[in-house]
Amino acid sequence: MKRKILIAGILALFSSCSIISGIAGVAGSVGPIIGATNIITRIIGSKNGEIKAKDVKYRFSDAELVMDNGVAIITGKLSHNGPVKKNLVLRVPCQDKDGHEIGMATDRIEQMEKYQKWEFKAKLYNPDVRTCKMTEAKITEENIDEILLEMEK
Repeated sequence: MKRKILIAGILALFSSCSIISGIAGVAGSVGPIIGATNIITRIIGSKNGEIKAKDVKYRFSDAELVMDNGVAIITGKLSHNGPVKKNLVLRVPCQDKDGHEIGMATDRIEQMEKYQKWEFKAKLYNPDVRTCKMTEAKITEENIDEILLEMEK
């Protein structure tokens, strides 16, 4: 009986500190725990690199993928040395634990000046994300009217 009470007490202690839920979350992912709900996973490639799009080289730096309550959030900085860009959309492909692509984390910026550093925050609402490939990201300049029409559908 004392053993059952001791075990129940230990379980109650751990569950109130979110240790058990954090350990369960890390078992299927890559990386350490940040707080009770944030888990760092992997950016395939490196944290710094280049993305080529329509004769413009975009440079990204400090890229990081964090899972927060079922949302994959990729943060980092992006810059370019070309002319002013309007309505840029960043799409980063993300994969599940088996390496299957399950969606694109996206972010938008209305206007990006030459040499401006954009601190992006691309999101994908999918709890199964384990990795994202910044080196395979796509950057497009989209017509705002087309974007609004898509959102109305």
